Amino acid sequence: FLQPHYAAQARLVHSLGMDYLLHSCGDVWDIIPDLIDLGFDLLNLEQPLLFSTPERNGIDRLADAFGGRVCFCTNVDSQRTLIHGTPAQVVAEAEHIVRALNRPDGGLILLADCGQDQRIVPLPNIAAMAATFWRLAHGTSYAQGVASTPSPT
Repeated sequence: FLQPHYAAQARLVHSLGMDYLLHSCGDVWDIIPDLIDLGFDLLNLEQPLLFSTPERNGIDRLADAFGGRVCFCTNVDSQRTLIHGTPAQVVAEAEHIVRALNRPDGGLILLADCGQDQRIVPLPNIAAMAATFWRLAHGTSYAQGVASTPSPT
C-alpha cells in the first residue's frame, strides 16, 4: 500500500539533491530490502539488537546483510543495553556498532541522545555512549577535544 508513495517521495527528495531517510521502531527486518529498493538512503533503527537471532547478534546481521547498501543511523540498543545495561556494556556495544556498521560504502550516523528526553535511561549510560562515540569518531576524549578547540574571538 505505501510502496508507491514512498517511491514517489524518494524520487522527489533525490531530485532535490537530498537523502531520503526513515525512522522505524520494531522488527522491520523482513522489509529492509524493500525499503532500500524504494530509495531510502538512511535507516534510523534504534534497536539493533532486535534483529538478533540465537546464532547472530543483530548488529552483525545488519552489517552482513545490508552494510554498504544503506547508511545506518543508530545508538546503543534503546530498549535493552541502554536502559538495562551497565556503562561498560554500553561502551562495548557502542564499539561493536562502529566496528560493524561504519563503512565508507554505506555509512553510519551515531546518535548519542536516545532516551534522554524520556528520563528512562540512566545518565551514566548516556554519558558512556556519547563519550565512546566521540572517542571513536575523533580519536580523543570529549574533554580533550573541547579543551583543544580554539575559542571564537
